[in-house]
Amino acid sequence: MSRTRLAAMVGLLGFLVRVLHLAFGPVDYETIPIRVDQYAHIAQHLIAGEGYAISSHEDIADETPSEPRLYPTAKRTPAYPLFLAALYAIGFEDSAILWLQCVFEGLTCAMIVLVATAAGIPSIPSVLAGCAFALYVPELRMVERLTTEPLFTCLLQLSLLFAIAKPPGAPSWRRAIALGAVTAIAGLCRPTWLPYAIVQLGLLWPGRKERVPRLAAFTAIFLILITPWFLRNRSALDTLAVSTLSGFTLYVGNHPGTDGMYRDYDQLEPELLVRLAGRDEVEKNRILQRAALEQMRENGWATQAELLAVKAARFWVNVPAGTRRPTLKSLINLPILLGFLLGTWFALTRTTDAVSRSALAWLALPVLYLWGVHALYLSTTRMAFPVLPHAFILAASAAAVLWSRFRGRPTS
Repeated sequence: MSRTRLAAMVGLLGFLVRVLHLAFGPVDYETIPIRVDQYAHIAQHLIAGEGYAISSHEDIADETPSEPRLYPTAKRTPAYPLFLAALYAIGFEDSAILWLQCVFEGLTCAMIVLVATAAGIPSIPSVLAGCAFALYVPELRMVERLTTEPLFTCLLQLSLLFAIAKPPGAPSWRRAIALGAVTAIAGLCRPTWLPYAIVQLGLLWPGRKERVPRLAAFTAIFLILITPWFLRNRSALDTLAVSTLSGFTLYVGNHPGTDGMYRDYDQLEPELLVRLAGRDEVEKNRILQRAALEQMRENGWATQAELLAVKAARFWVNVPAGTRRPTLKSLINLPILLGFLLGTWFALTRTTDAVSRSALAWLALPVLYLWGVHALYLSTTRMAFPVLPHAFILAASAAAVLWSRFRGRPTS
């Protein structure tokens, strides 16, 4: 059976599992509503002609929510709110968008198979990697609410399809254009992803053939797509920041009282809230950035190193807030992490492996990058979901190598 058919079957499995979860799974919308993180609110203001704005009632960082007011915002980057606004404009309801997010997740499952086989992994472990992600229970929660993860995860897999050529080698300049576009849109889903474009430029460097056109094409389309957001922020908010929530996340992620976990804005220290009172969101962001750097200096090397270690662990292990002891079910990601590390090690140390050397960097570096970024900022297992497909693919590579050793023959 062709790899395209295998990918389609795995994608259908991922889609159906998530549809069944939405239809019959235990989803509590009373505790956590379907609209979270202000994305849908911004989208509603857009289609109402009120601009890219947020109301004080919807803003987690507004200390006077009893006084309704509307103001421009850059707390959330625009890709997902614009996507929601387009769907609302043509009549989609929230529930219908959740079904569409199931489609994104199904496409991600299918692309795992395509990427894995393009990377040189045999069909059976590639299909197992896609099925593992399709049946990965914690990921099912990502389709329950209007969050960026389904779209962002799908975009990351799409970028791998453009980057990992078959046969192995650097992608053409045409694929570099597509890669630059997907990278820009993904970065406008998650602002932490934008700097990764620099890493991708380095990965596009090898190979003399079409090197300059490849780098130029990637850079041009990337800048064309992200520049309007920076110009809008400069015009509306007098800032070139990609997000005005970065100060808040940096501060709470490096406060010893939080262990790098998210907490509500009103739980900040009273003296800090006094400094923030009455300020606009840009100035609040700057104050919180400075407070975060001050807090990191006050922490000292020992405390800061301990926080980094805790956040690095929480990227993979879901630990309940207020404790450092994980529950047994929260250890589900550890086998995935072990498989990822084994797959990376085998590819680095073996002259012939299921994963080609050219594909390894594209697969492993995104995981290491986001792992490191969230060890610096705040970290939960939700932050790891978008790169779990990368980990599943490398785990499949490790499984292929181990099976070949057990059977006593080299990996094909």
